[in-house]
Amino acid sequence: MFCCGELQPPVGADNCSGQTTTQTSGLPTGSSFPVGATTNAFRVTDAAGNSVTCAFTVTVSDTQAPLIVCPSNQIKPANGTCSGTVGTWAPVSLSDNCTPAGTITVSQTPPPTTSLLGHNASVLVTLTATDGSGNMASCFFTVTLKDQTPPVAKCKSGSVNLGINGTLTLLPASVNNGSTDNCSFSLMVTPNMFTCSNIGFNTVTLKATDAGGNTATCTAIVMVKDISGPNALCKNPTIFLNDAGQATLTTAQVNNGSTDNCGIGTMSIDKTSFNCSEISGRQPVILSMTDVNGNTSSCLSYVTVKDAIAPTALCEDVIVELGSNGTATVYGADLAGNSTDNCSVWSYSPVAKVYTSAHLGNNNLTITVKDFSGNASTCVSVVTVGPFLNPSPLAPDHLGSEESLSAGVSDFAFHVFPNPTSGDVAVAFELLADQPVIIRVFDLQGRMILSHQDLGLEGENTYWLGLKGLTPGMYIVDFQSEGLKGQKRLVVQE
Repeated sequence: MFCCGELQPPVGADNCSGQTTTQTSGLPTGSSFPVGATTNAFRVTDAAGNSVTCAFTVTVSDTQAPLIVCPSNQIKPANGTCSGTVGTWAPVSLSDNCTPAGTITVSQTPPPTTSLLGHNASVLVTLTATDGSGNMASCFFTVTLKDQTPPVAKCKSGSVNLGINGTLTLLPASVNNGSTDNCSFSLMVTPNMFTCSNIGFNTVTLKATDAGGNTATCTAIVMVKDISGPNALCKNPTIFLNDAGQATLTTAQVNNGSTDNCGIGTMSIDKTSFNCSEISGRQPVILSMTDVNGNTSSCLSYVTVKDAIAPTALCEDVIVELGSNGTATVYGADLAGNSTDNCSVWSYSPVAKVYTSAHLGNNNLTITVKDFSGNASTCVSVVTVGPFLNPSPLAPDHLGSEESLSAGVSDFAFHVFPNPTSGDVAVAFELLADQPVIIRVFDLQGRMILSHQDLGLEGENTYWLGLKGLTPGMYIVDFQSEGLKGQKRLVVQE
């Protein structure tokens, strides 16, 4: 390519006129000179034929860089493994003042095979143009890898369980069935919060979003369940018997703030009624409950049954005569035998009182009546003591609180108390001398339940018989001591 302007030819001179100038080599006048050195030669000839020559060299230099324009910033779609290469790029336009565009050399940095990995991976690409004179120019642009492929969302249906607090946060993994994407992606499920109000089938949407913002969705059916039983909490209450010897226990007295994540539907106890037989020891009671979704639970309570009602003490006045030994004995169980209690009278104090000639006349005897729980009340019996009269018939057994069934050689007064009883009983009697004693207990079929033999002592005697565990009902207490004989009915209750 020619890069210079026109050059004016030289003009010769001579001492005579008529000279001519001719160019012998080089480029003619008006020509453009190429890059490099060009030699032009001229000859001047006068009219006489004399001539002379001259020459000069024209040197043209190219110092102007080419013009190169790069593409705008480029995006390359990521492939199935979320990767790609930079690729080969050409300039948008390319020119030079001397070198034809087709012979300008263009190079690219980095090479086209350079790898890009991951969404938004980017590299700066440089295109450099070099003309025939070695002048260079560069331009720049970026190549960025983009994930343009949507994810594949796959759902599965299933069941989930509410927590013990009645709520559930559903995780995407619970409904994801292998969703995929060529690059990285995230999952979100909506709705994802559930409570007791959502028990049953619920439709949820799983949304997959990849790094390029591409999305895909699918739906699943989620069965929300409540499988948590109630938190059963018991307390150990104390209840008191009424004047009929009965007590009623309510669920509220046993429940100690039981809770459930969705709500308790029903609550009950396995025993509600109590009586005097349950005063001793703590009574087990089971509190059972079912929540609104059919889950069950229970806890064990121990109920203390108490009797806080004192007996009603009723005393009788009595007239007694001194015996041949100068004494007369009265028994608290006889004098206060009509006393009553919501359960049963357990003891009479004093058990027995001995009077002598020092007590002739009226004597006030205070009798304390107690029930099994230790509740007590008192009454006063007037005991009128008379002198010994010889001979004196044996006093009839009108003081006993038990019914006399039969008599042997003589009517013998002995006393069984408490009667009715729920446990041990006392057998009290008086002997005129030391002698053997046999006390036996029979049921109404005539079977002997208990036999006690001992040496009775002169004066007042009291033996305790252990009857706990007997089946409630009627029994016969039989007493024998040499010529003395008697029987009493005994009621054993629960």
